[in-house]
Amino acid sequence: MLGRRLWQQLIFDHLSICFEGVSFVENVREASKGSLSGLKELQKQVLSDVLNDQIIVVKSVSDGRNKMKRMMGSKRALVVLDDVDDIDQLEALAGSNLLFGKYAFGREIPLQGYEVLSGKVVHYADGLPLTIKVLGSQLCGRNEREWVDALERLKTIPLQEILEKLELSYIGLENDHKEIFLGVAYLLKGMKRKKAIRILVSCGFHAEFGLRVLQQKSLLTISKADRLLLHDHLEEMGRNIVRRLHLHPDEPNKHN
Repeated sequence: MLGRRLWQQLIFDHLSICFEGVSFVENVREASKGSLSGLKELQKQVLSDVLNDQIIVVKSVSDGRNKMKRMMGSKRALVVLDDVDDIDQLEALAGSNLLFGKYAFGREIPLQGYEVLSGKVVHYADGLPLTIKVLGSQLCGRNEREWVDALERLKTIPLQEILEKLELSYIGLENDHKEIFLGVAYLLKGMKRKKAIRILVSCGFHAEFGLRVLQQKSLLTISKADRLLLHDHLEEMGRNIVRRLHLHPDEPNKHN
C-alpha cells in the first residue's frame, strides 16, 4: 500500500498542472501550539512552497500575512492545511480577505465593485477573525448602499452580535487568564508589559504565561514599545463583562 507521503506527492504532482503553486502544511495545531514563532515558520513554509523560493525571511506573523497578501495575491495557488483547530491559525495562513470573502460573498474574491468596501470592512475588523466572520455574515446579500450605511454605523455603534461572538474567546479561557484579560481591559491597557506583569504577579497571577496565552489567542497584542494593546472591540467586551460581574454597573469606582 502506498504511504501517505507518496500519495500526497502523486496528488501534488497532478495538481501542479492546474495551479501555479501548491503547499501542504502538516500538523498545524501542534506546530503552532504555545508559540507565535510556530505560525511564523508555517507561513514561511507556505511562501517557500508556492513561490518556489527557499530563502524567504518572515520576521513576524504580521510580516508573514503581509508577504502572503503581497506576493501570493495574484497567484492561483492551492494551500492544504492539515489539523487546524483554531480560527487564528486559518487567519494567519489564509488571510483576512480570504476569510471575509467566504462569509460576505460565498467565495474568496469580492464581487466586482465591492473591492474597496471589503477592504474598509476588513480594516475595521483589524484582523480579528470573529469580527470578520460576523461582519461578513451581516453584509452578505446587501446592496452597495447598505454596505456604506453599515460602515458609517460601525464608526459609532459596534454591532452587539460582534461583542457576543468575541466573548466566546473569553469564555474558553482558564479562570486566571480570564481575570488577567479583564485586568488588561479595565486597567492595564497601554501599560508597559514589565510593569503590568509586576502588578499582576502581586495579585497572585502567573502573569508572564497568562499574557502569552492571551496574545496567542489574539486577545491582546504587544507593541514595539513593549506596551499592552487591546482592540477597541475587545476592550468594550471586557468592560461589559466587568459591569455584569458587579452589583454597581454604573459606578466603576466600586469595581474590584
